[in-house]
Amino acid sequence: CCDAGVKKVVFPSSGGTVYGEPTSIPIRESDPVSPVHPYAISKVAIEMYLRSFSTLYGLDYLILRYSNPYGERQMPFGSQGVIPIFLAAIMEGKSPVVYGDGSMLRDYIYIGDLVEGTLALLQKNTSEKIFNVGSGEGTSVHDLLEIMEEVLCRPVLPVFSNPPGMYISRIVLDISRITACTGWRPEVSLHEGIERTSRWMQTHLFSV
Repeated sequence: CCDAGVKKVVFPSSGGTVYGEPTSIPIRESDPVSPVHPYAISKVAIEMYLRSFSTLYGLDYLILRYSNPYGERQMPFGSQGVIPIFLAAIMEGKSPVVYGDGSMLRDYIYIGDLVEGTLALLQKNTSEKIFNVGSGEGTSVHDLLEIMEEVLCRPVLPVFSNPPGMYISRIVLDISRITACTGWRPEVSLHEGIERTSRWMQTHLFSV
C-alpha cells in the first residue's frame, strides 16, 4: 500500500472477538483487546501492523470493529452466522444446536445498518482510528430463538451442546463513539431484521 501510494486503508476488524471475555459491558474501543481465538488474533495483528505503518510511513487507516452482522444473502450452510444457520434448521424441521445453556449474549447488527454506519464514517475526517460498529444491545440465544418462533410461527426445540474451548459468554459493543462522530444509529430492530432475512431465505433457498 505504501509503495503504491494508497492514501487510506479501511480494515474490517471484529468487535465480536478481539476483546475476548470482557470484564464489563458494553465494551468501549478503549478497553483492552484480549483475543483467544486464532481468527481474533489475526485481526489484532493486522490492527497493530496498521498502527505501525502509520507511524513509520504515514499510512492513514480506519479500523471498524463490527459486531455480528446478519441479513439477506448470508448463506446458512457454513459454520458462521448463527441467525441464518438457526433459521435454516427451523425451516428444514430440524433442531438448532445451541452451545452452552442459551444465556450467551451477543450484539447482532442488520447488514443494512452496518453499511450505513460504514458509509457515515467514510464521509468524516476524524482523528479517531478505531470504531465499534454494532447495535449496542445484547441478545441472548434464548431471546433470539423466541424471536424466530414469532417470525416463523412455529415452535423451536433447540438441542443444547457443550460450548467449545474458546467460548466467550457475552459481547455487547458500546457505539457511543460512532454516534457522537457521525450521528449514526442502527434503525432496523432485531425482530424486523430476522423477518427480512427469513423472507429472503424462504424465497431464494427454501422455495421448493
